[in-house]
Amino acid sequence: MLNLQVTIIGDKVVIAGLEKAMKEVPVAVREGLEEAARAILQEADKNLSGAGSKGTSEWRTSKKSGKKYMKWTKRKEPIPAGGYPVPVRTGHLQKWGNYAKPGESKTSNGITFKAGSNEAIVYNAAEYARVIHEGKGSSAKYGPRPFITDAVGKVDIAGIIEKKLAGVMP
Repeated sequence: MLNLQVTIIGDKVVIAGLEKAMKEVPVAVREGLEEAARAILQEADKNLSGAGSKGTSEWRTSKKSGKKYMKWTKRKEPIPAGGYPVPVRTGHLQKWGNYAKPGESKTSNGITFKAGSNEAIVYNAAEYARVIHEGKGSSAKYGPRPFITDAVGKVDIAGIIEKKLAGVMP
C-alpha cells in the first residue's frame, strides 16, 4: 500500500514513507504508531518472563477491575542469572516498562519520556534496565540481553500502521 520501510538506527526505529499519510490522515498514523508501541511493549514483556527463583511470571489484566497483576507459575528449572528471556526475580523490569503515545509526555521512576507528535516511545524506567539491555556494568559478564530491541524485531510495525491506514487513505 504505502511501501513503508522500517529501519533501526541505534535505539530509534525510523519509518520511511509516512509523509503522504501524515498529511492526509494524521490521526490514523498516530493510532498506528500507538498500536505498534503497545505490541512492542507486549513482546518486550515476553523477553522479561524467564523462570526465576520463584518461577515464571506473567503480567495479566483483571477482566473485572482492569488492573494489572502478576501471575506466578511454579518453576521446573529456573533460568540462571544472566539467562534469556531475562529471569524474573522481583518483577520490577516488567512493572517499569511502558510507552508514550504520539504527543504524550510521561514521567516514570523520575525519568521523563516525551514523544513528538509523530513519535511513540517504548521504554523501561527500571534503574537497571539499560544495564541488562546493553550488558554493561553488573551485567557485563552476561552480555547484552536486548529485550526491547528484540521485541522491535518481532513486531510488524509497517503492517500495523498500513492496516490502520487501510480504508482511510484516499
